[in-house]
Amino acid sequence: MAKRATPLAFLVFVLIGAAAEAQGNARLRTIAPAPPEGSCPRTPITCNSTVEGSIADTDCQLASGARADLYALMVPPASFWAEGVKELPTQVDPHWLLESKRTMVSVSMTSTALDSYVVFEQSSALEAVPEFMSGPLPVVARDDNGGGGTDAKLSLAAVGGPWVVVPQGKKRGLTGAYTLTVSCTPPQ
Repeated sequence: MAKRATPLAFLVFVLIGAAAEAQGNARLRTIAPAPPEGSCPRTPITCNSTVEGSIADTDCQLASGARADLYALMVPPASFWAEGVKELPTQVDPHWLLESKRTMVSVSMTSTALDSYVVFEQSSALEAVPEFMSGPLPVVARDDNGGGGTDAKLSLAAVGGPWVVVPQGKKRGLTGAYTLTVSCTPPQ
C-alpha cells in the first residue's frame, strides 16, 4: 500500500486550506498538479513582480489538455519578515512549515486574449523533506474570474517555501498574451 501524506502534511494542508478559504475568493480543490519537476520548464518569479507572458500551442500541456506556463516562486517565511532579512534564502528550511503565521500572497492574471485561469500549488521541492511531506502535493488554490470579468485573482496565506504558479486559459486550446502579477506581504 502506497504511503500517502503524513499526519503533519495533512495538518499543513488543512491549515493552508483554511487560510485560503478564509480569504473568500480562493477555492480549494485537488485537481491535476503541475507536471513533475523537469518535464516542463519553470521560470523563476519573485514576490512583488509582474511578468508579461504568452500561452502558445507549444507550451507545457497539463493533464487537462490545457496549455500553460509554469513559474517557480519562493514565498518568504513569516520569520523572514520579522527578522528584516533582505535576501531570501534559496534552500528550504523544513521548520518554515511549522510557523504559525503565513505570508500573504496575491496572484493575478489579466488578459484580453483569453479567459484567465490561475493555479497556485506547493512545489515538488517540498517532497525532499520526507519528515514533513510525502506523497503528492495538493493544489492549494485556483481562480477563474476573481479579478473581475475574465481576469483571475487569488489571495491566500501561504507557508514559506517553494510554490508553483500556473497561468493558463480556462478552456483547452486557449492561447494568447497575459500579465501575471505576484505580490507578497508580511503576515498581520
